[in-house]
Amino acid sequence: MKVTKIYTFLFLLLMLLITGCGSMSSEKPVLVGSKKFTESVVLGELVTQLLTANKINAVHQSELGGTRVLWSALLKGDIDIYPDYTGTIIQELLSNETITNFAELRKSLLAKGIAVTEPLGFNNTYALGMLKSKADKLGITKISDLNDHPELQISFTNEFMDRKDGYPGLRDKYGLIQKNIKGIDHDLAYK
Repeated sequence: MKVTKIYTFLFLLLMLLITGCGSMSSEKPVLVGSKKFTESVVLGELVTQLLTANKINAVHQSELGGTRVLWSALLKGDIDIYPDYTGTIIQELLSNETITNFAELRKSLLAKGIAVTEPLGFNNTYALGMLKSKADKLGITKISDLNDHPELQISFTNEFMDRKDGYPGLRDKYGLIQKNIKGIDHDLAYK
């Protein structure tokens, strides 16, 4: 399986964190960031609690924004760590590079002064949802069936609308012809 198909959460770390931190009393806090969706917030909080349990002063700055906001904050040193997906890193943040495996991803990040943990071991693949009653009424059983109903309004998170592995990729793969596509705030997603 290509790394570009894997959406495993990773924790991005500044090299400072890899080489070790001091005790709670003498060091600036480790700033843990999280994106603006529940899974990222929960993982950010888990990291904060893990650091604190190991006597490392840590502060969780939750729901800072989307991928590029957190990436920029990490690069500028405004945060020290945040959870992200390998697919997001490869396809969105490092899309100008040819990365085909985890070792290449790690090498590319290290060249930027960023270290990464091993994958946490779970997958978070995108899915589309529709009320079963509506799908049954319209005869929609698979994504390509949406093309029989160009009148349908479809909504995705704003970030998904612009991602290569988001709506543009979905549209191109299935030849979607819908015209009523809207971006919505991720906060509207089920929490």
